[in-house]
Amino acid sequence: MPHDDLLSQLTFRPYNLDDRPFVLASFESSYWSSDAHRGLRGSDFHRLVVVPFESLLKRFPPTLAVFNDDASDCAGWSLSSPEALFYVYVKPRYRKRGLGSALLARAPRPLTLVFLTADMRRLLRSHEIGYSLSPYLLLV
Repeated sequence: MPHDDLLSQLTFRPYNLDDRPFVLASFESSYWSSDAHRGLRGSDFHRLVVVPFESLLKRFPPTLAVFNDDASDCAGWSLSSPEALFYVYVKPRYRKRGLGSALLARAPRPLTLVFLTADMRRLLRSHEIGYSLSPYLLLV
C-alpha cells in the first residue's frame, strides 16, 4: 500500500480514556522490545519508564491516527507537549508507509525528545531532523 493510500484512510483525533489500554500496552511493548531499555530489570522498567509515562499520559493527551471507517481502530499515535515529543508509535504492519512521518510532523519545533529508541532515531535521520534529548522532562 503506497504512503498516500494509507494516509488517505486515516484521521487524526484526540485521545479519550477508552484508548488508554491500547496506548499504554503499545508503549510498554515497543519500548521494552527496543534498544532503549537495556540494563533495566522488569521492576525498574516499570518504576523508571512506565510510571512516568502514565503520568505524562494523564497530562498530555496523545494524538491518534485512526481509520476513517472505524475511529476505534488505531494505526499509531504520538504523545507530545508544547515543549517536547515524548513518543511516536506505529503498529508494525503500518510502518514504512508515511504514518510515522505524519505523526512526527505534528510534533513541536524545535524538537526535544524525552524517550529515544532506535526506531525513532531512524525516523529522525530519514527526515534529517535535528533534535535534543531531555529525559529530565519526565520529572517535571
